[in-house]
Amino acid sequence: MNTAAEEPAEAVLRVRQISKRYRKDVALQELDLEIPAGEIHGLLGSNGSGKTTALHMITGILSADSGTVQHMGIPLAETASRLQFGFAPDDLPLPLGLTGSEFLQLHDAFRDRRDFSRAEEYAGVFGVRDALSRPMAAYSHGMKRKLQLVAALMHEPSLLILDEPFRGLDPQTSGVLEDAITFFTAAGGSVLMATHDLLRAQHHCDSLTILHRGHKVVSGAPKALIHEYGSLHACFTSSTGTQVEADRRRDTLRALLVER
Repeated sequence: MNTAAEEPAEAVLRVRQISKRYRKDVALQELDLEIPAGEIHGLLGSNGSGKTTALHMITGILSADSGTVQHMGIPLAETASRLQFGFAPDDLPLPLGLTGSEFLQLHDAFRDRRDFSRAEEYAGVFGVRDALSRPMAAYSHGMKRKLQLVAALMHEPSLLILDEPFRGLDPQTSGVLEDAITFFTAAGGSVLMATHDLLRAQHHCDSLTILHRGHKVVSGAPKALIHEYGSLHACFTSSTGTQVEADRRRDTLRALLVER
């Protein structure tokens, strides 16, 4: 009998013990995360919980104080690692003096690619192809979000990293993005998505991590968490200790709006 341990499949993303502090404040404390091929992983948490800090360290925008990040087994410090993912941020400023086309060409240059046809195809799918010749300063918020999604997808990454990707999108484009995520993971890609939308996380994510004040407080499959807590909302409020505060705010609103 072969007793040798089988080698586990290489994770698309492997995060080990990454931490970040700003002076005495903990932004993120020893986060572990692993996403296999074809999985959608949701990163949940209140404002200030560490979600965006985690994404910025995973993409190399921020340097971790400690810990390691690998994309397809390649350490983040190596250039090849950063070619494995596409990132659509929620909070980073765009170079508004560039046209949409120039912005996407800049992404091409960063990755030493020169095939712009796929970018134009994605721009058509997301409804911004006709705007590529215009400066991004003239774009609406939704158009900027669409262009960021095009930039994240255009290089056929193994991993999509999305920070509040549905914020600011119209219903039609939200449906396009849902289809893109479905087809992307069906083809073996993986998605890491930070979101406040518990309902979307419940229906679309294969696994979840909840952060609270920089610490991972719970993780697991949505169905398992709902079975344990009764609902994803109950899981969130219980694991983050915010139920008492939620009840207090509800009582205050009742007094203000009903009992006045």
